[in-house]
Amino acid sequence: MSGSKPQRGQKSSKNISISQTTTKKDQMDASINEVSTELTSKEAKEPGDEMLREIYSISKDLREFKNDIHAAISELKGDIKKDLKDEMTALKEELSHKLAEMGTALQDQAQAISEAEERISDVEASGSVTKEALLCLLKEQRKLQQKVTDLESRSRRNNIRIYGVPEEAEGDSMIKFIDSLLTTELPLPEGMPLKIQRAHRALVQKPGPDATPRSVVVNFLQFDVKETVLKLAWKKKVLVNNKQVFFDHDYASEVMEKRRAYGGIKKALKQQGIRFQTPFTRIRIHWNTEGVECTCWTDISPLGRAPTIRRVITLHLPTGTLEGQRPL
Repeated sequence: MSGSKPQRGQKSSKNISISQTTTKKDQMDASINEVSTELTSKEAKEPGDEMLREIYSISKDLREFKNDIHAAISELKGDIKKDLKDEMTALKEELSHKLAEMGTALQDQAQAISEAEERISDVEASGSVTKEALLCLLKEQRKLQQKVTDLESRSRRNNIRIYGVPEEAEGDSMIKFIDSLLTTELPLPEGMPLKIQRAHRALVQKPGPDATPRSVVVNFLQFDVKETVLKLAWKKKVLVNNKQVFFDHDYASEVMEKRRAYGGIKKALKQQGIRFQTPFTRIRIHWNTEGVECTCWTDISPLGRAPTIRRVITLHLPTGTLEGQRPL
């Protein structure tokens, strides 16, 4: 396409030259005819004049030259027409070829777009199904996790966990150390056997000398013995090597995560001197305001959900008891 532009320019210049040549030719023909007419009339009057014969010969040559010019112009016109025709034919074929290629490319693109739309539609449909299946699986997984946590908590019901016992304080036998600690520090009922089955440190890496010691897990054979020991330990300050130790239930890891969420609340309540309890994953707060005893229950939603808090308040009035439940 880029090479055809100069050719068309050349053909245009040729057309201008031809028109100029044709104009000059017509002027020359008119001049020759006038001279020939004049010579013929003079030749008839003075047939012996040599000069007139020469002029006549020149006019004859001019006629032949004119005929040659006519022939050359005709040939040039034919060449130009042929060149223009060939050029137009080639241009037409090239345009047809390009249009055919463009049409094929457009068809291929339309087919590719159609296939892409079908694939996108399939992906969206499968994505919707996958999302529904995933939500269902997450729901079932949450249920199973709750059941596993419940089973784990039930398997720990006969355990207590003791915090603050210095490392190496147990000596060679943890069971004998715990048995001696409980019998000497707690006012156990006379004749009640502890029946400790197992006692060991938490299964984590041993801390450094200045770090917090690992907790001690104690497993009792009977649940009622464990409950008695725990209640007595909560009522008395137990010391080991002049350091206070703390007793609590042995909770599952997920329950411990929920209980840690109360850390800031418990710290603030201790600073204000407000009495509270933390049974399992809930917290019970007690306080008195102008003779009105209030109890607030708060529990945190399961892990993985929004951190919503539900509160139930029970008011104990001096003249009676008024109980009401309302979300705050």
